[in-house]
Amino acid sequence: MKTRRQFINKLITVVTGVVTLTACRDQTEENGVSDKSGSTGIDRRALDAVVDAFVPRDQDAGAVEAGVTEKLLELFDENEDMKLHGEALLGRVEVVAQHKYRRAFSRLNLARREEIIRKTLHSRSKDDQSARHAISLLRGQVIKAYYLSPAGQAMLGYTPPYPNGYPDFHIPPVI
Repeated sequence: MKTRRQFINKLITVVTGVVTLTACRDQTEENGVSDKSGSTGIDRRALDAVVDAFVPRDQDAGAVEAGVTEKLLELFDENEDMKLHGEALLGRVEVVAQHKYRRAFSRLNLARREEIIRKTLHSRSKDDQSARHAISLLRGQVIKAYYLSPAGQAMLGYTPPYPNGYPDFHIPPVI
């Protein structure tokens, strides 16, 4: 009996997510706006919202402004497993946002987006298992891409030695 209930709960979650995503897609197509990015088929607005929740804009540029979303989309094109993790995370946060706030995840303010991600990460529900794993993977990718970007390096005050490298590399440092 318990497994039947678990199956029904998972089925309801999946159906709700599909209906929600379909409704959101249909609404944006009616407005002549496409949220899908390139060959990945990932919802760009939702991905921007997740990336922004990981490294938001403050007095410095955030991850979205630093071009991290494009790096993730390139990663999704190259790595099917990462794309599946991204889709799992985006699907789950959309379901939770629609259920709790009756709005798309990308239309929520930063505090609510962070709350959904935090609760998903700390959830012990089996429904959230793939989303929890995706949060861990994608958060690392976002942070790495941000700090490797010119905006992240400028925020740290780091000036990279390229394009010429270290011109005096052959001279040992004086200690």
